[in-house]
Amino acid sequence: MLRQTILNNYERCPYMCYKEFGTLEEPKDRHDEEERYSNKYAAAGIALHEAMEWWGNEKINGTSRTLIEVHDKLDERFELIPHDLFKDDNDRKTFYNSLHEQINWIYEHSHLIVPIKCELNFTIENLFDDIDVGFTGTIDRIDGDIANQDVDLVDYKTGKTYTKKELSTNMQACIYAEAFKKMYGFYPKRFVFMFSKARRLKVVHINPEFMANAKARIKGLYMRMVSGEYKPDSSNKYFCKNFCEYYKECPAHKKGGWNVDFEVFNPDENV
Repeated sequence: MLRQTILNNYERCPYMCYKEFGTLEEPKDRHDEEERYSNKYAAAGIALHEAMEWWGNEKINGTSRTLIEVHDKLDERFELIPHDLFKDDNDRKTFYNSLHEQINWIYEHSHLIVPIKCELNFTIENLFDDIDVGFTGTIDRIDGDIANQDVDLVDYKTGKTYTKKELSTNMQACIYAEAFKKMYGFYPKRFVFMFSKARRLKVVHINPEFMANAKARIKGLYMRMVSGEYKPDSSNKYFCKNFCEYYKECPAHKKGGWNVDFEVFNPDENV
């Protein structure tokens, strides 16, 4: 199974993707807790998502929760994050305060809406006709009117805002829009990113041109993965040194370069 996170990870660095997720032939068995607490950014983002999922489901069930109640739910979920993920108490407090500021902004832009669905999981075997692998994911929120085929897919993002270039072929919007069509029989009109830290809404219009361009991007990465191409991409040395946990063992940074232990990265030879 593929998902948007794996594709983005592979696009940044195939070697990092290999270490995190394995290969298409031999995927790594990742447990929920490993995913949840992989780092402080992921853990903080999950806490915010869970608070908004609770708000949304309450709204669907006819109960309008106040902003204070949503903050209380966020506190509850944030308390579950292990302290050792953060550098120190000040670092933890910084994340805590930021999340509460972000909830204020999301609530302001959402509290009058009654969602159709929240945190809708999907697993679809034949999502794209020319890609021979299934896809899985979770749609944060679905807004609009199913009967009139007037629907937006909404995604909460606690990180940096995407560029116009990234949005033009965004893989998540494409995968989720295609999954929605498989489930409901029509495409959503828009995919809305809520960048809560930057307080920006970014909209992708789901039309044939966008879908074609995004599918081409996805297929290109998929074909490279099928071919067993998992060499490291060390072009962004700042990212490698400061954010990649595999930096010290990465063949691109070892004496002798990529030739070190090359054989482990060809899945066809290690079946």
